[in-house]
Amino acid sequence: MERNRNNNKLSLKVLHFTSGPIDGGAAKGAIRLHDGLLNNGINSIFLSEDISNNTKKNVYEIDYFSKHIKKNLNKIYHKLIFLPYKKNGIFSLSNSPFNTYSGLIHDADIYHFHWISRSINILDIAKLAKNKTVIVTLRDMWWFTGGCHYSNDCDQYKSGCGACPQLNSDNNYDISSKEALLKNKLLQNVYFVGISDWISGEAKKSHVLSKKNIPTIYNSYDRNIFSISREKKTDLKKEFFINTDRKIILMGSAHNGLAYKGISKSLEIIHLLSDSYHFLFFGNNTSVFIKALSQKCSYSELGFVDEHILAKLYNIADIFIMPSTQEAFGKTIIESIACGTPVITFKNSAPGELTQFFYEEKSVFLDDYKNIGLPNLIEYVVKNYDHKSASKKAAKNFSNNKIANDYIKLYEAILENNR
Repeated sequence: MERNRNNNKLSLKVLHFTSGPIDGGAAKGAIRLHDGLLNNGINSIFLSEDISNNTKKNVYEIDYFSKHIKKNLNKIYHKLIFLPYKKNGIFSLSNSPFNTYSGLIHDADIYHFHWISRSINILDIAKLAKNKTVIVTLRDMWWFTGGCHYSNDCDQYKSGCGACPQLNSDNNYDISSKEALLKNKLLQNVYFVGISDWISGEAKKSHVLSKKNIPTIYNSYDRNIFSISREKKTDLKKEFFINTDRKIILMGSAHNGLAYKGISKSLEIIHLLSDSYHFLFFGNNTSVFIKALSQKCSYSELGFVDEHILAKLYNIADIFIMPSTQEAFGKTIIESIACGTPVITFKNSAPGELTQFFYEEKSVFLDDYKNIGLPNLIEYVVKNYDHKSASKKAAKNFSNNKIANDYIKLYEAILENNR
């Protein structure tokens, strides 16, 4: 590690680790950071379990044996441990027996972990952190809970977990309490950063990470894809066979149907509005939305789409409704706003934080819909939010370059402190 004579930045080698496919939610945030670091002269290397047809620079996939044997053995191990429980949520253990990245861990200045479900045992991370600089980006709540990725209505992560509702357990010393105890013991030498003030704050309230200083660095978005379209909305609507004079509401995510995505609220909102608006649904499992539609409904169902198509959908919509009850960030909020389409969310967690960042004192939230009425909320947002100004604000504050530079400053500060 040495100084770069041209820009006085430390010459760094950063190794990123992300479980699952490279097009997953957490991986997308991490790969944009990787791109930003490369563009700023940092030797960034990105490791994933499935890179598909990705051709990005310095991106590598685990070997065949790790991908198909080790990973599946880890999954089997998880299933065996959960046999005594009636698991009803996304829940992962920290002690996967097989390290899927064992052949790819090379010497680096920074070892940056993002999402490691069923991939790396935190014992290996703890060993690495004894002599190396290890940083974790909190992309959900898993790192400071007993195993759940989002706690929903439970706040037992603040006291060490146990009697876990997502395991349907009434045992104060179940696997969740043991997981929280293990994390508290093993993660003391690891640095953490949140992708919103909300996730950073919840981490500091937790039993596992209560003693940590956890800064916030937001996610970025791809400005080359998400922007206000030059195409007329009427032409975009024709492309997707949308023939309606109704205002268009966009709803969807990569994981429609999950509790933290606000599925119960989504169905209520759809039922209340389907007589008067045209719904545009995207993402996996959009069929869950259809049952809430009235007989007078008007809707289009797109399913899972790539980012280029999604950008067009944002530009078609009059408003994007995001009813998640817990989110560490909410990249669809930034993408929609970048495309000039206003967003309405609940006030809780990161979506509320981002809404207030963009709209400040004009912010209104889904929390008020029973008092004000959903149509009134929607009309207010469409008419009173400055869409072009918000789009410019997204470009200024959430670009790959800005977020990468924020991380470079963090890397340098940590390394200088460790000298």
